[in-house]
Amino acid sequence: MPMSDGTVQKRVAKLEREVASLEKTMRTLDGDAPRKDNETGIPPENAGTDKNNSASGKVPFASKVYPSPNDSNKSDKSWYKTFDGWRKRLEALGILFAIGYAVVTYCMWQDQASNFKKAQRPWVNANFQSPALFFYVGQPVVYIFTLRNYGQSPALDTSITTITAERSSVDWPEIQSQMNHTVPDNTASMSFFGGQEIPVAGPGINSSGVHPLTQEEIDRIQDGTYHVIVFGKLEYSDSFTPDRHTTTFCVFYTPYNAEPVKHGGWGGCPVKETAD
Repeated sequence: MPMSDGTVQKRVAKLEREVASLEKTMRTLDGDAPRKDNETGIPPENAGTDKNNSASGKVPFASKVYPSPNDSNKSDKSWYKTFDGWRKRLEALGILFAIGYAVVTYCMWQDQASNFKKAQRPWVNANFQSPALFFYVGQPVVYIFTLRNYGQSPALDTSITTITAERSSVDWPEIQSQMNHTVPDNTASMSFFGGQEIPVAGPGINSSGVHPLTQEEIDRIQDGTYHVIVFGKLEYSDSFTPDRHTTTFCVFYTPYNAEPVKHGGWGGCPVKETAD
């Protein structure tokens, strides 16, 4: 049986209400409140006049469509952006660490090289361990000592000047000044290896107060009232650096029977010696 226009309109209105209720439910589930400007139901005043839509049985419906994000897998603070920032920081720290490591390594290398040179370079000094002093009437005092290379490598172009001083009383500041201003004689330089010794005899050509001894002076040397001082300066080179090394030395003779030393021999002078 064909339906009347009134029956159709009632069913259409009921269907619109059901659609509106369903749309509201969907919006509630999406978390969005319905907006008035997006409501698409047919106004009541147009329900009876829109006969074309009523006759055709079509119901106008427009659902709200929300645009999707450009990339739903990316957030404002994505893990790869955070990692990129940390990567730059780690790279900067790595560069600083590499620079620091290079500086420390260089300093350690310099220190090791310096220690190696000190351990391997020559160290030359006068050795008066065995006192050899000879007195003859009418002859200058004669002494013998050795130059010893205490290092591991050869001492090159070694030159030395030794001075003998004979004094009744000793002015040690004067001895210190003479020793500091002594110039080594390089007319007869020599080279010798590590551990090697070279004998040196005196008195030197620059000795002061050296003269043929009398018997009285020999007696005074033996009882300790007349002093024999031997001091000097030597220079030498090594194979590591072009710089010259300098050593100064000073000893005085104490006879066996002199007070307060009973054993005799060479003693160290109360002056400042150098060795570089």
